[in-house]
Amino acid sequence: MEKQADIQITYEQTLVSIARALPPNRADELLDFARFLQNLATKESDEEEWEQLLAKPEAQRVMLEMARKAREDLKASRATEITLTDDGRLAPG
Repeated sequence: MEKQADIQITYEQTLVSIARALPPNRADELLDFARFLQNLATKESDEEEWEQLLAKPEAQRVMLEMARKAREDLKASRATEITLTDDGRLAPG
């Protein structure tokens, strides 16, 4: 059975061989795609970490308290509507 390190080396060697055989513009596309996959993996990892963090009882208590305070502010007219601007920012509504 191959070890994970051996498999990783095989992948790296295969990718390098493919990249060397490609014309420069295609190698650029391969690199762009590899970076895309890397970013995607980072985002997925971040999402998993947030999900684990928010699943903890303490985080749930904090979120419930924040929601309670927000409802109180809304009932007392201390809340301000917010909207999303064209550039993706939050702004008072």
